[in-house]
Amino acid sequence: MDIALHSGWNLVSLPAQPTTTEATVLFASIADQLECIYQYQTGSTQWLHYCISLPDYANSLSSVDPSMGLWLKATNSVSLRVYYTPTDDRSIQLSAGWNLVAFPGNESPPAVTALASIAGQYTTVGTQVWQDDQLVWKMFDPSGSPSDQTLQILKPGVGYWILATESCVWSLTD
Repeated sequence: MDIALHSGWNLVSLPAQPTTTEATVLFASIADQLECIYQYQTGSTQWLHYCISLPDYANSLSSVDPSMGLWLKATNSVSLRVYYTPTDDRSIQLSAGWNLVAFPGNESPPAVTALASIAGQYTTVGTQVWQDDQLVWKMFDPSGSPSDQTLQILKPGVGYWILATESCVWSLTD
């Protein structure tokens, strides 16, 4: 799968289990157009990073898995090719508070459908996407008016912030 990246910050995720989880290998094909990757560690409120300009020992993000949402800064527009193996596990553990996660599906369902397994256990879902050459926040609030929802569908390859009110498991079923 190819993940299109714009020059600047991109909120992305891996669509499935990559054939390698090692950051240096996973992002090697775009290393000359990649500045940094940041990943938020839910629970510890710590940010892990992988920056191309730093030696390996100075990077705290050494491996990536398909549950992680990633802030990735590219120096140019580029496509990240990810090789992965299909998996039946389409669930992600969420902690109370903010979680930066991947979307555990391979389709693009409506937000309310995609989030049904955690109904009543979260208050907000958001992502930042490129629209007309600008980064724009898209938000979904389950208690809000349908006309106010700017995040209508969830997509694989995109990272999402979920504000969970309690620990829970977000899972998708067919």
